[in-house]
Amino acid sequence: NETVCVEVEEIEKINILNASLKAMRLACCKVIEQIQDKELIVLVDGNKLIKNFSYPQKYVVKGDSTSAAIAAASILAKVSRDRYMEKLDKICPQYGWCRNAGYLTKEHLAAIDKYGLSEFHRPSFLKKHFEKCLQLSLF
Repeated sequence: NETVCVEVEEIEKINILNASLKAMRLACCKVIEQIQDKELIVLVDGNKLIKNFSYPQKYVVKGDSTSAAIAAASILAKVSRDRYMEKLDKICPQYGWCRNAGYLTKEHLAAIDKYGLSEFHRPSFLKKHFEKCLQLSLF
């Protein structure tokens, strides 16, 4: 019952898609180790396969709406993310993590503008916001 997480610094280095695929690989390897089933196939939600992964796999576009296994995994991932956001909210309550789950709501962007970025924010994800702010300040 262990959560797999790729940290902000690594996401910034390898990008969000590669970080997601890496997290999937790590999580799948842990599960496969525990179940020790050699006759399995890993279903990957999306249109990419997991890199550097030796087990049979198949990608499923819009998998959460066509596969019960992928839908269940999506629910577990959301619950884990919500719990993580609750922890971040205790560390940095000024960003309202528990109310916005890290999505760029107006409230969250206003907090970023007021307090700056925390160690948990991904600067590359906020690049467009900062470019917009820069353009507005030039006029």
